[in-house]
Amino acid sequence: MASIPLARRMGIAVGATLLITAFAVGQCQSNEEMLAKPDTECEADDIIARRVSNYSQPFLVFSTTTMMASRQTKLRETGQRAADALLVTGAATELLKNLFNLPRPDSDDPNLVKLGLAPPSDGHGFPSGHASAAFAFATVMADADRDNQWFWYGLAAGVGWSRLELHAHHVWDIVAGAGLGTYVAQRSLDSNSGLLGVVGLEPKTIKVGGGTLTLGPKLVPGGVGLATIEF
Repeated sequence: MASIPLARRMGIAVGATLLITAFAVGQCQSNEEMLAKPDTECEADDIIARRVSNYSQPFLVFSTTTMMASRQTKLRETGQRAADALLVTGAATELLKNLFNLPRPDSDDPNLVKLGLAPPSDGHGFPSGHASAAFAFATVMADADRDNQWFWYGLAAGVGWSRLELHAHHVWDIVAGAGLGTYVAQRSLDSNSGLLGVVGLEPKTIKVGGGTLTLGPKLVPGGVGLATIEF
């Protein structure tokens, strides 16, 4: 895929937003976890990890749908490619989670689980869904914005770090997720129309009475609509 200057600008803007969000945490607030476990320090890296972990998935969804709603063909196709990779990666991740049924770190300590300092033993520890999605998206964006591959993979690595910092996954969960996301995204990039056949599709418009119904992502006030009608 050809380099897309707009994708680079979007990446820098979004990256700056993530950094601001991560560091604009203010001072620590007292909460049940801190009161129940006095030796737990309110460290900056823990706060940043939680922000990155919490906002990474919404960021991927918003960025992908925004690109899919673009009027620029190349940027729209990049969004479609990202959606293709993310959907397949998500399905593969869930399949592996249920197949291996491996616990998360500290999930065998009921006290930590009760306080919210460790995830429950849901058997969904392997592989990391956050890491697989982040690296799938990063692989697509790095292909579209080759001058800044380090930036996209750096964001993905940051997501993986956040999951380790929060003790939500073991190292091998992150590595497996990163490998899965990268592999699926690369297979999507190597195919003409994506693994699900969605790449290259144009939004469809249908005349409805005195209005026009658009089937496909489109920017609307407050977000992105998948089906919009204009009169």
